[in-house]
Amino acid sequence: MEMTKEEMLDLGFKFHGHRCPGMPLGLRVAWAAMEKLGVSRAKDGELVALIETGDAHCAGCFGDGVQIATGCTVGKGNIKKTHYGKIAMTLISRNNNKAVRAYVVPEFFAKMEQSPFMQQRKSGVPASQVSCEISQPSIDMVMSMPDSAFIEVSDVFDYELDSPVVQFKRVKCSGCNEMVIEKYAHVLDDKIVCRSCLEEVHKL
Repeated sequence: MEMTKEEMLDLGFKFHGHRCPGMPLGLRVAWAAMEKLGVSRAKDGELVALIETGDAHCAGCFGDGVQIATGCTVGKGNIKKTHYGKIAMTLISRNNNKAVRAYVVPEFFAKMEQSPFMQQRKSGVPASQVSCEISQPSIDMVMSMPDSAFIEVSDVFDYELDSPVVQFKRVKCSGCNEMVIEKYAHVLDDKIVCRSCLEEVHKL
């Protein structure tokens, strides 16, 4: 499915759930990485994105922008968090085992920290409750700045990844009677169990 950048921005806000500069930041950094790597949006698992944010990260919204731009999604299993606490990403092409790393430069944060949007967020206002009058200038800043003003992209480098084989075979767990993909099943007392049932046994 081909989309314009404007359509991606609109879809990104709908997918993300609120308007903030973090999601567009993910779009911009991902687009810059894709251009340097010479790739288009993934339809399958031909791209892998490693995003360097983490849990409770002030700009975790960045990851949703990366998903929209690159087509690397949780469902496809080709996006992962490294939990480095940064606003950065590595984009890898499985087609040629090449990659680039892109990150937001420190000078950008000095500008963003002073924005009314960030002041409200720091005071505890949820992003969804910040008015458009407050959030839109920060969004416009992210979307209008040239890449060179706030994004650094590395040279292309080698990055080899194993290509996982999609698993189809299912087995039934003897504990909960639910179906589980075979590679995730375990054997306990000669019976097939899923991981959650196995963990319940170990709690006893």
